[in-house]
Amino acid sequence: MHHLFAAAGLTATKQNIDNSEQIEVHKVSMKDLNNLVKSGEFKHGAGLAAILRYKLIVD
Repeated sequence: MHHLFAAAGLTATKQNIDNSEQIEVHKVSMKDLNNLVKSGEFKHGAGLAAILRYKLIVD
């Protein structure tokens, strides 16, 4: 299962997760994300839908 979050102005802290959780955080700028989508490197369907929704709400 994937969860995508868009956030701004956050402060990095230590993760507080359960032993069974495996969470990888990838910090990507919007410019880099746009390049990943345009090049076809980022092609996760739900992720693309989340990006589109974010762009429609924010822009």
